[in-house]
Amino acid sequence: MRTEFVKIPPSVLARVTDVHHERNMYAHPNPLARAIFWQRLAVGFRLLSRRASAQAKLLDFGGGSGAFLPALARRFPEVSIVDKDIDDARRVASHYALDNVRLCEFDVTNWEDPQLYDAVVAMDVLEHFADMSVPQRFFAKHLKRDGLLLVSLPTENALYELGRIVLRKSKPADHYHPASELVRCYRDRGYSLLAHRYVPRLGPCALPLFYVGLFRKAV
Repeated sequence: MRTEFVKIPPSVLARVTDVHHERNMYAHPNPLARAIFWQRLAVGFRLLSRRASAQAKLLDFGGGSGAFLPALARRFPEVSIVDKDIDDARRVASHYALDNVRLCEFDVTNWEDPQLYDAVVAMDVLEHFADMSVPQRFFAKHLKRDGLLLVSLPTENALYELGRIVLRKSKPADHYHPASELVRCYRDRGYSLLAHRYVPRLGPCALPLFYVGLFRKAV
């Protein structure tokens, strides 16, 4: 399986995805914003690839943008996406002819699936749940014991707020929790932190805008 990260070219994103959708920062007109969001995925991909089996069955939780899909589908033999809106992911999968992808257009609170997954990725998703127990119950049900959980989370610190000012964006009403609160919550529930990185990285230095972490679920 392919182990290097796959970044969707801007021309492809503009053609096959809704570039005006709030989630599609990967096609943002500001090149710095685009670079930071792609770097989150690339850093997370490296963390996951070092720990996950090449045969792992993977679930992208809330991955309807499809941005992570080409990299994940070329690294793992089975990839599922569950999200309320998967239109962009569907078009990305079609464009790249990804035949090992299963697209599930459901609210995660009522998705029924008998499968257990070896790894789940949740990139900039967990902060959108006011009730943190909702994704926790989902992972308890669908992630194997000893399974891997990859997350990307906004730090919501002063530097992050400055970034919003630069991009002329206001804080979304559904950004309920900063990274520090979510990390503490999952560790308190028995998830062990295997590795983490801050993004963006500028040479040897990292600016703490996003927290990218890889956890292992308790056995």
